[in-house]
Amino acid sequence: MADHRGPAPARRRRGSRARAAALLLVLLAALGATAVACGQANPRGKPGVLASRGGASPGSISWEGMRARDPALSAYHVVQAVSEGNWWGLGDRAAIEFLVKGDAVRAVRLRLPDGVGAEPPVPDWRLNLPPTAAPRWESVRAHNAAWRQARALAPFAPGIGVRWGWPGHGLRALVDHAGVLVGVEAVVPTGEGWSPAYEEAPGETLQVMGGGRAYAQRVLFRSPADIR
Repeated sequence: MADHRGPAPARRRRGSRARAAALLLVLLAALGATAVACGQANPRGKPGVLASRGGASPGSISWEGMRARDPALSAYHVVQAVSEGNWWGLGDRAAIEFLVKGDAVRAVRLRLPDGVGAEPPVPDWRLNLPPTAAPRWESVRAHNAAWRQARALAPFAPGIGVRWGWPGHGLRALVDHAGVLVGVEAVVPTGEGWSPAYEEAPGETLQVMGGGRAYAQRVLFRSPADIR
Protein backbone atom coordinates (compact mmCIF):
# COMPACT_ATOMS: atom_id res chain seq x y z
CA MET A 1 0.00 0.00 0.00
CA ALA A 2 1.31 3.47 -0.86
CA ASP A 3 2.36 5.85 2.00
CA HIS A 4 0.36 9.11 1.56
CA ARG A 5 1.75 10.80 4.69
CA GLY A 6 4.64 12.40 2.82
CA PRO A 7 8.36 12.24 3.56
CA ALA A 8 9.44 11.56 7.16
CA PRO A 9 11.16 15.02 7.66
CA ALA A 10 7.96 16.83 6.70
CA ARG A 11 5.96 14.70 9.12
CA ARG A 12 8.42 15.56 11.93
CA ARG A 13 8.11 19.29 11.18
CA ARG A 14 4.31 19.10 11.28
CA GLY A 15 4.45 17.23 14.58
CA SER A 16 6.77 19.84 16.13
CA ARG A 17 4.49 22.67 15.07
CA ALA A 18 1.47 20.92 16.55
CA ARG A 19 3.23 20.36 19.89
CA ALA A 20 4.36 24.02 19.99
CA ALA A 21 0.80 25.21 19.31
CA ALA A 22 -0.56 22.99 22.09
CA LEU A 23 2.04 24.30 24.56
CA LEU A 24 1.16 27.92 23.66
CA LEU A 25 -2.52 27.25 24.35
CA VAL A 26 -1.66 25.81 27.77
CA LEU A 27 0.44 28.88 28.66
CA LEU A 28 -2.28 31.30 27.53
CA ALA A 29 -4.86 29.46 29.63
CA ALA A 30 -2.61 29.65 32.71
CA LEU A 31 -2.03 33.38 32.26
CA GLY A 32 -5.75 33.99 31.89
CA ALA A 33 -6.51 32.14 35.10
CA THR A 34 -3.90 34.21 36.98
CA ALA A 35 -5.34 37.48 35.70
CA VAL A 36 -8.85 36.47 36.75
CA ALA A 37 -7.65 35.52 40.22
CA CYS A 38 -5.85 38.84 40.69
CA GLY A 39 -8.84 40.76 39.41
CA GLN A 40 -11.12 39.03 41.90
CA ALA A 41 -8.72 39.83 44.76
CA ASN A 42 -8.51 43.47 43.67
CA PRO A 43 -11.57 44.41 41.60
CA ARG A 44 -10.81 48.17 41.75
CA GLY A 45 -7.05 48.05 41.15
CA LYS A 46 -4.61 46.72 38.62
CA PRO A 47 -4.15 42.95 38.54
CA GLY A 48 -1.71 41.82 41.21
CA VAL A 49 -1.76 45.17 43.10
CA LEU A 50 -3.84 45.34 46.25
CA ALA A 51 -6.00 48.44 46.56
CA SER A 52 -5.15 50.80 49.40
CA ARG A 53 -7.49 50.96 52.37
CA GLY A 54 -9.04 53.84 54.23
CA GLY A 55 -8.91 56.25 51.31
CA ALA A 56 -5.21 57.03 51.76
CA SER A 57 -2.89 57.27 48.79
CA PRO A 58 -0.34 54.43 48.72
CA GLY A 59 2.47 55.42 51.05
CA SER A 60 0.83 58.58 52.38
CA ILE A 61 1.36 59.68 55.97
CA SER A 62 -1.43 57.90 57.85
CA TRP A 63 -3.65 59.94 60.16
CA GLU A 64 -4.79 56.87 62.07
CA GLY A 65 -1.17 55.76 62.42
CA MET A 66 -0.25 59.15 63.89
CA ARG A 67 -3.15 59.03 66.36
CA ALA A 68 -2.16 55.53 67.45
CA ARG A 69 1.35 56.75 68.29
CA ASP A 70 0.41 60.08 69.90
CA PRO A 71 -2.24 59.99 72.68
CA ALA A 72 -2.59 63.79 72.55
CA LEU A 73 -4.21 63.47 69.11
CA SER A 74 -7.11 61.49 70.60
CA ALA A 75 -8.63 64.84 71.65
CA TYR A 76 -8.63 66.06 68.05
CA HIS A 77 -11.89 66.47 66.16
CA VAL A 78 -12.99 67.92 62.83
CA VAL A 79 -12.85 71.72 63.09
CA GLN A 80 -13.41 72.60 59.42
CA ALA A 81 -14.66 70.78 56.33
CA VAL A 82 -13.21 71.91 52.99
CA SER A 83 -13.19 70.53 49.46
CA GLU A 84 -9.74 68.97 50.01
CA GLY A 85 -10.86 67.03 53.11
CA ASN A 86 -11.32 67.80 56.83
CA TRP A 87 -9.13 69.88 59.10
CA TRP A 88 -8.60 68.19 62.49
CA GLY A 89 -7.59 70.18 65.56
CA LEU A 90 -8.48 71.26 69.10
CA GLY A 91 -10.79 74.03 67.98
CA ASP A 92 -10.63 76.42 70.96
CA ARG A 93 -6.87 76.39 71.56
CA ALA A 94 -3.68 77.14 69.65
CA ALA A 95 -2.58 73.88 68.06
CA ILE A 96 -1.18 72.18 65.01
CA GLU A 97 -4.01 71.16 62.69
CA PHE A 98 -4.02 68.48 60.00
CA LEU A 99 -5.84 68.35 56.68
CA VAL A 100 -6.97 64.74 56.24
CA LYS A 101 -8.69 63.07 53.30
CA GLY A 102 -9.56 59.44 53.89
CA ASP A 103 -6.59 58.42 56.02
CA ALA A 104 -4.00 60.53 54.17
CA VAL A 105 -2.54 63.66 55.77
CA ARG A 106 -2.49 66.28 53.02
CA ALA A 107 -1.32 69.41 54.87
CA VAL A 108 -0.36 70.86 58.24
CA ARG A 109 -1.07 74.32 59.65
CA LEU A 110 -0.76 76.21 62.91
CA ARG A 111 -3.98 77.78 64.12
CA LEU A 112 -4.05 80.60 66.64
CA PRO A 113 -7.43 81.69 68.05
CA ASP A 114 -8.58 85.26 67.49
CA GLY A 115 -6.62 87.78 69.51
CA VAL A 116 -3.54 85.59 69.91
CA GLY A 117 -0.77 86.30 67.45
CA ALA A 118 2.96 86.42 66.91
CA GLU A 119 5.09 89.54 66.47
CA PRO A 120 6.29 89.63 63.81
CA PRO A 121 4.20 86.98 61.99
CA VAL A 122 6.11 84.20 60.25
CA PRO A 123 5.85 83.96 56.42
CA ASP A 124 3.64 80.88 56.34
CA TRP A 125 2.02 78.63 58.92
CA ARG A 126 0.85 75.99 56.45
CA LEU A 127 2.84 73.14 54.95
CA ASN A 128 1.41 71.06 52.09
CA LEU A 129 2.54 67.43 52.09
CA PRO A 130 3.21 65.17 49.09
CA PRO A 131 1.52 61.72 48.86
CA THR A 132 4.38 59.73 50.35
CA ALA A 133 5.11 58.30 53.79
CA ALA A 134 8.68 59.63 53.70
CA PRO A 135 8.57 63.11 52.09
CA ARG A 136 11.97 64.55 51.19
CA TRP A 137 12.43 67.95 52.80
CA GLU A 138 13.86 69.56 49.66
CA SER A 139 10.85 68.31 47.69
CA VAL A 140 8.46 69.66 50.33
CA ARG A 141 10.17 73.07 50.22
CA ALA A 142 10.00 73.10 46.43
CA HIS A 143 6.20 72.79 46.61
CA ASN A 144 5.77 75.32 49.44
CA ALA A 145 7.13 78.62 48.17
CA ALA A 146 7.26 80.44 51.52
CA TRP A 147 9.26 77.62 53.09
CA ARG A 148 12.12 78.02 50.61
CA GLN A 149 13.37 80.83 52.87
CA ALA A 150 13.20 78.73 56.07
CA ARG A 151 16.48 77.89 57.78
CA ALA A 152 17.80 75.38 60.29
CA LEU A 153 17.26 76.78 63.80
CA ALA A 154 19.15 74.23 65.92
CA PRO A 155 21.46 71.23 65.53
CA PHE A 156 20.07 67.73 65.13
CA ALA A 157 18.41 66.32 68.26
CA PRO A 158 17.87 62.51 68.52
CA GLY A 159 14.18 61.61 68.46
CA ILE A 160 13.29 65.06 67.06
CA GLY A 161 15.53 65.99 64.12
CA VAL A 162 16.66 69.39 62.87
CA ARG A 163 14.16 72.21 63.37
CA TRP A 164 13.51 74.28 60.23
CA GLY A 165 11.56 77.54 60.26
CA TRP A 166 11.91 81.06 61.63
CA PRO A 167 12.78 82.47 65.09
CA GLY A 168 9.94 83.26 67.47
CA HIS A 169 6.46 81.76 67.46
CA GLY A 170 5.28 79.69 64.54
CA LEU A 171 5.31 76.34 62.79
CA ARG A 172 8.54 74.39 62.36
CA ALA A 173 9.43 71.37 60.26
CA LEU A 174 11.43 68.49 61.76
CA VAL A 175 13.93 66.81 59.42
CA ASP A 176 16.15 63.77 60.05
CA HIS A 177 19.76 63.15 58.97
CA ALA A 178 18.55 61.58 55.72
CA GLY A 179 16.71 64.76 54.74
CA VAL A 180 13.23 63.32 55.36
CA LEU A 181 10.43 65.33 56.96
CA VAL A 182 9.63 63.35 60.13
CA GLY A 183 7.31 65.70 62.01
CA VAL A 184 6.25 69.25 62.83
CA GLU A 185 6.49 71.46 65.86
CA ALA A 186 4.61 74.59 66.89
CA VAL A 187 5.81 77.28 69.27
CA VAL A 188 2.77 79.19 70.52
CA PRO A 189 2.25 82.16 72.84
CA THR A 190 1.21 81.45 76.42
CA GLY A 191 -1.62 84.01 76.32
CA GLU A 192 -4.47 81.52 76.13
CA GLY A 193 -3.22 79.00 78.65
CA TRP A 194 -1.90 75.47 78.76
CA SER A 195 -3.09 72.38 76.84
CA PRO A 196 -2.34 68.65 77.38
CA ALA A 197 -1.14 68.62 73.77
CA TYR A 198 1.88 70.76 74.70
CA GLU A 199 5.29 69.36 75.60
CA GLU A 200 5.53 71.35 78.85
CA ALA A 201 3.97 70.20 82.10
CA PRO A 202 1.31 72.43 83.71
CA GLY A 203 2.91 75.65 84.98
CA GLU A 204 6.01 75.28 82.80
CA THR A 205 6.92 77.35 79.75
CA LEU A 206 9.92 77.77 77.48
CA GLN A 207 11.83 80.87 76.51
CA VAL A 208 11.79 81.66 72.80
CA MET A 209 14.40 83.95 71.30
CA GLY A 210 12.52 86.98 70.06
CA GLY A 211 9.19 85.60 71.25
CA GLY A 212 9.12 85.64 75.06
CA ARG A 213 7.55 82.75 76.98
CA ALA A 214 5.81 80.05 74.96
CA TYR A 215 4.54 76.50 74.79
CA ALA A 216 5.61 73.88 72.25
CA GLN A 217 3.57 71.17 70.56
CA ARG A 218 5.37 68.43 68.67
CA VAL A 219 3.80 65.80 66.41
CA LEU A 220 5.94 63.12 64.78
CA PHE A 221 5.17 61.13 61.65
CA ARG A 222 7.23 58.16 62.92
CA SER A 223 8.54 56.72 66.17
CA PRO A 224 11.18 58.90 67.95
CA ALA A 225 13.46 55.84 68.04
CA ASP A 226 13.60 55.94 64.24
CA ILE A 227 14.75 59.57 64.13
CA ARG A 228 18.52 59.38 64.41
